[in-house]
Amino acid sequence: MTFNQNDLSQLNLSQEQLDQLQSKRILFGHQSVGNNILDGIKKLTEFNAGLHLAIQEVNSPGLFQQPLFGHFFVGKNTDPKSKCDSFRKMMDSGIGEKVDIAFIKLCFVDIQDTTNIEQVFNYYVETMEYLKNKYPGVTFIHVTTPLTTIPDDPITKIKSLLKRIINKPDWVYTSLVQRNKYNNLLLAKYGGKEPVFDLATIESTGPDGRTQKFTYQGEDYHSLVPLYAYDEGHLNNYGQIQAAKSLITLLCELN
Repeated sequence: MTFNQNDLSQLNLSQEQLDQLQSKRILFGHQSVGNNILDGIKKLTEFNAGLHLAIQEVNSPGLFQQPLFGHFFVGKNTDPKSKCDSFRKMMDSGIGEKVDIAFIKLCFVDIQDTTNIEQVFNYYVETMEYLKNKYPGVTFIHVTTPLTTIPDDPITKIKSLLKRIINKPDWVYTSLVQRNKYNNLLLAKYGGKEPVFDLATIESTGPDGRTQKFTYQGEDYHSLVPLYAYDEGHLNNYGQIQAAKSLITLLCELN
């Protein structure tokens, strides 16, 4: 399934909301799925005359002399601590004194089956507490970690079935379980209290409103809707639009 003009134009936001958003200075630290979301925003601007965010890669506070949706490649994939450190360093470079909104997104590769999610989450919380205390004028958004699809090829299915039979951990599911658990920690900490961009829920909710789920060891978990993906974890045009529309809506709601 591909996107069409209706998918691109149905923002359901007033021009006043968009104008307020476009007056902001925003910092977004990310890697590849973040690029997917930015591509989605760019597609939205092509079909929405009232949406004209200035999107630019940034590396210094001087670029925030005017409204800007600034973004940068944060840390190193598979090393979530490095991403927190990179985000903190960028904010402390002087950018923290300039921006109105800031957020960092971890990637699905940062949370694997062997990841100590409590340790990763605690380090994230410590980083955000430091930044919130140092930059009280900035609105920080918390982002759930993106998900991946469940492989659908016959060989993987057979291997998974055999591992279940002999009660061995299955990497197809265990990394996704970890991402779900990490996201649950984040939602329990910040949900309803501080702004949250729940990317995982967006990725796991199909166009018909149904949730993409799988069951592992008796518990239900969310996975990426295959319709939104061009590989196991990156977003195609349709997925990009879904995520971008939700992010723009959230950003407008902060005004």
